[in-house]
Amino acid sequence: MNDRLLLAGVIALCCGAAERRVTAAVPPNFVIVFIDDMGYEDLGCFGTPVMRTPNIDRLARQGMRFTSFYAQPICGPSRTALMTGCYPLRVAERGNRKNHHPIVHSKEIMIPELLKPLGYATACFGKWDMAGHSQRGFQRDLMPNYQGFDYYFGTPTSNDSFVDLYRNGE
Repeated sequence: MNDRLLLAGVIALCCGAAERRVTAAVPPNFVIVFIDDMGYEDLGCFGTPVMRTPNIDRLARQGMRFTSFYAQPICGPSRTALMTGCYPLRVAERGNRKNHHPIVHSKEIMIPELLKPLGYATACFGKWDMAGHSQRGFQRDLMPNYQGFDYYFGTPTSNDSFVDLYRNGE
């Protein structure tokens, strides 16, 4: 699946929600966008004079931009750090082992698990890559629907060769 096409779809769905006003009684909606293989200056909001990204730029103006970060050389550890709030070396992994591509421990707490008690509905779209780096040999019980997400549509891992798409485990 083309990450940029998927991103465009998610942003199109969320642009309307980003423009709504939030009252004190209603918690804000938020979207986390994680993109593989994108350079810092590949978006207009970060200064590219070449590419036009008006919808993302508008989200950046209306929302919050994080400009200081640390990324891993491959995406799995960065995804895991983002979802757990832990440095990649501190994330609990199945079997208490450290893997190049993380296999997150089932008791590790992720963002959607913290949001559920607050009344949030959660969804994940795209590549997961935290249940084993294999299209068919991944740990099913570590997929997004078991980590607090209400809805999931995507692939268990990278699209290096063939891609299996899953909707809520099917």
